[in-house]
Amino acid sequence: MVYFYIDETYIGLKKFATLLPNNWLAETPQALAPRRLGRRSAERERISEIDLDLLNKKRLFHSGNAYRILFFL
Repeated sequence: MVYFYIDETYIGLKKFATLLPNNWLAETPQALAPRRLGRRSAERERISEIDLDLLNKKRLFHSGNAYRILFFL
């Protein structure tokens, strides 16, 4: 009887999986983001961090706070 129940559950999961679109997990959820592995993703994060720092520096410079921009350089 237990075997029959497990078999039915497996069939139900297979049917559900076929209804999902192919890209249902295209984006990494935020909870799994720290678990990403690989040199490329680490490099992308480093580059995006640098870009964000540069953007913040430009904002400070254009806001008229030249002293603050010199402090960050």
